[in-house]
Amino acid sequence: MTVRPSRQSPRAPRAAQATLWILLSTLGLFALSCYPAPSDRSKAARKAASDTEWAWLNKAKQELDAKRARLEAAPSEQSKDLGSLRAAIAREGGELNRRLIAFINAQPPVEGQPLTPRQQAAIRMKSDEDILLGRVFIEQGGDFQRAIEIYEAALGLDPGYAPLRDAIEEARARRYVSREAFDGLKDDMSDQEVREILGQPNLHNIREYAEHGVVGWFYPKDETGAAAGVWFAREGGSLKVYKLDFDAISPHAPAPGGPPTT
Repeated sequence: MTVRPSRQSPRAPRAAQATLWILLSTLGLFALSCYPAPSDRSKAARKAASDTEWAWLNKAKQELDAKRARLEAAPSEQSKDLGSLRAAIAREGGELNRRLIAFINAQPPVEGQPLTPRQQAAIRMKSDEDILLGRVFIEQGGDFQRAIEIYEAALGLDPGYAPLRDAIEEARARRYVSREAFDGLKDDMSDQEVREILGQPNLHNIREYAEHGVVGWFYPKDETGAAAGVWFAREGGSLKVYKLDFDAISPHAPAPGGPPTT
């Protein structure tokens, strides 16, 4: 649901209006053009509000991108400071996205007329944010389908933006695991090493076999439901690969009910 800012046209008090009309009719010293019509005042107020909001959006985008750059340059190990930075990026990114959508909806394109420079810039900013959001779904949740849906929706609003098309192509290419990529895995690899080769598995495709101290990751091979499997054994708090099977799940079959023994 899109929240639209309320717009209230300022109205002069009745007493003030009456005094104004008395002066105009009696003295004849003022032209009506000197006193803006309510619609003109409302239009001016809307423009001022739009200018203020556009300035906020640009400043927020710059600050958010600076924080993202800091996170990208930070060491990969976890820390309290990095956790706080990630939380701030998620929070501020959500607020930027919400207000950006509201800004675009408040000044929608007019059919048959070209976009204004500001409309184009706002839509392009939204496209860039959607690209980053899709990457979060892929890198943190392995959810290529959701990322592709985000990219395709953004492309409908910004059809000429090449980075969006590139993002869709990349997500589609990485959505299914290839035999070549899978053959790059080896026994005793850590979970992080597997991620570096195959990417983060979809959270719905991770199976925990707690009673055996085993975790299974399943990577789709195509749209039929077939999937390759990677099994990890817990060793001293870390995960190490002990079994690899490119044909772990047949088309339309569920994930194995238990871990392999060999």
